[in-house]
Amino acid sequence: MKNYWRNNRRFADLINGSLFHGDPVIHAEDLVPCDTEESTITENRTGKSVTIQRSRDILKMYGADSGFTLIGLERQSVPV
Repeated sequence: MKNYWRNNRRFADLINGSLFHGDPVIHAEDLVPCDTEESTITENRTGKSVTIQRSRDILKMYGADSGFTLIGLERQSVPV
C-alpha cells in the first residue's frame, strides 16, 4: 500500500475525494515527498527529558500561496 500511495496523482485523488468532495484542490505536481520519520525531545510531568519518535506510512508536503501543509497517511490493518 505504501508504494501505491507514493504516487502523487493517486495521493491527490484520495485527498481531494476524501476532504474536498472531489474538487481538485490538491494538485499532484505540487506534492513533495517528506521524510516519514520524525522525533522530538520534550519533558514529561516530572521534568525528565523524553524522546518521542514517530513514523508515518506516507507524508507529503503541499505548497500553497499562503505557506505549506503536511498531509500524512497511516494504514491500519486492525481497528483500535
